[in-house]
Amino acid sequence: MRLSTRWAVSPAVPEPSVSCSGVEQPPCPPSARASTTPTRWCAAACFPDRLALLPRGFRLLERDPDPQARARAVELVGLWVHSRPDAVAALIRARADDPSPVVRKKAGWYTPGGPDHRRTAPRPARAARRGAEADRGAVDLRGDR
Repeated sequence: MRLSTRWAVSPAVPEPSVSCSGVEQPPCPPSARASTTPTRWCAAACFPDRLALLPRGFRLLERDPDPQARARAVELVGLWVHSRPDAVAALIRARADDPSPVVRKKAGWYTPGGPDHRRTAPRPARAARRGAEADRGAVDLRGDR
């Protein structure tokens, strides 16, 4: 099984999509898939649910025989590395045990201490300004008036 998204499916083969409630919906029209802005019609039907993608990423990472698919699964699971401990554990296992050096290298990028892990780390919120005095640093540079 290869990782694919709903908008990568050929328009000649429409496939029904499943909404968040699990009810089958008609396929998303190609015109809505090709638009640059998401439409109200296609918001739930075309784009896969993020929570449904994570278990698929775990399965691909652990069981897929193709190293390229496992490398893509590392990227997918890496999206949750700061919020889900099971994602970190899966990436650490892949870094230690995967037979492919490409998958091990990419998993190392997303594990704690790796460059992608540091780059995507949540940053602390900026402090709020305390008024006009904070802009000037409380020093009046206009002279003696």
